[in-house]
Amino acid sequence: MKGVGCPVLIIHGNSEEDQEELQLLERSRRGMALLPEGSNLVIVEGAKHGIKEKYDEVVRYADQWLKPYLTI
Repeated sequence: MKGVGCPVLIIHGNSEEDQEELQLLERSRRGMALLPEGSNLVIVEGAKHGIKEKYDEVVRYADQWLKPYLTI
């Protein structure tokens, strides 16, 4: 993550039923310190890896995060 030069949005679930997602979430938490200012980590409560069951929520987070970076 050190070489990234632009802000990054990371979206993770945190389902207790999905140990892989919990491990990835912990790695992302540690990696946030290496990302540029403006980066954000969003946790979708109860979502498993892939976050398909909460897709609308993911789209809403991404839309809100991207708006300041888009010029219309």
